[in-house]
Amino acid sequence: MSKIAQTILVIFTMILTGCVRVTPVSLGDGTNAYELSCPGSARSYADCRNKAAEICGGKYKELDQEEYSSGAFVDPNSGMIFQGRQRRMTVVCK
Repeated sequence: MSKIAQTILVIFTMILTGCVRVTPVSLGDGTNAYELSCPGSARSYADCRNKAAEICGGKYKELDQEEYSSGAFVDPNSGMIFQGRQRRMTVVCK
């Protein structure tokens, strides 16, 4: 496998299996909350919920969630097209 193909494969794998990202946010009423982003086809809302339980000590309330398409990616080896998925949710610790 060529160096370019290896690099593309690594980038492609990172896109599909990205980490759950946590961003502290402040709501309109001053309440502190967290926005959790669960990118990639290998992630699900369960990954977001597990992270929320981890940062909130198991007790949290989901305020909002959304799922959307983040574009398409071509696997250079197989030529298959994969659609990227993004999931995002906002939680408040209890």
